[in-house]
Amino acid sequence: ELLQEATDFLDEKLSEAVEDIVWWDGVQLRIDKAALQNNPHAGLLLHYILSPYGQFDKVGILQALNGQPGKRFTNDRFELIVDREHLIVHKPQEPEDKAFKLQRGSQVLKKPISLLTDVITIEALGEIPKVREVLCVDADKLQFPLTLRRWRSGDRFQPFGMKGIKKISDYLTDEKVPIHEKDHVYVLCSGESIVWVVGFRPDDRFKVDDNTKMVYLAELNEKLL
Repeated sequence: ELLQEATDFLDEKLSEAVEDIVWWDGVQLRIDKAALQNNPHAGLLLHYILSPYGQFDKVGILQALNGQPGKRFTNDRFELIVDREHLIVHKPQEPEDKAFKLQRGSQVLKKPISLLTDVITIEALGEIPKVREVLCVDADKLQFPLTLRRWRSGDRFQPFGMKGIKKISDYLTDEKVPIHEKDHVYVLCSGESIVWVVGFRPDDRFKVDDNTKMVYLAELNEKLL
């Protein structure tokens, strides 16, 4: 009885201790690296946090906290990634490698990501959307059909508002996109040119300007999934 009481007491205290360093963002578990490192009982806390997620090399994880971001630990169901500011626990999913074609005009795409597209006149547009989930470019600058695919090593684009060309790998690093999420980033291409790093930034070369007559719109819409 005393052992059970002690166990219950320890569970209660551990639960309180991890409240401020662990949260679920709807997709994955995030653990605050700095808060974990600064706790004198980091090993015990890590064991408590990870116990529902199967066996991990917890000694290796603790040692990796001071190393370069990107170290991965896996078991038969979950993956743990030592990112810049967090430990991230998630169920790995293989991204879709297939390329998809998008025609000029209204279209609904549900896989590999959900997109709604349309072509409208500049007069019908009104104010240009300024959110990452919506692409708004000059339709007449595009070569149809467009291609939607995963980004590849060596891909480059000219981020909107910039004059220089940037590698997408460098852009995603600057945006602090977690390593495992980079695998699921898609690009929308016109011929060999990237029009949009989907959900992030369009290419400046396709922007709406004073000569634009028709506008191509694409919107990320998770409600379609």
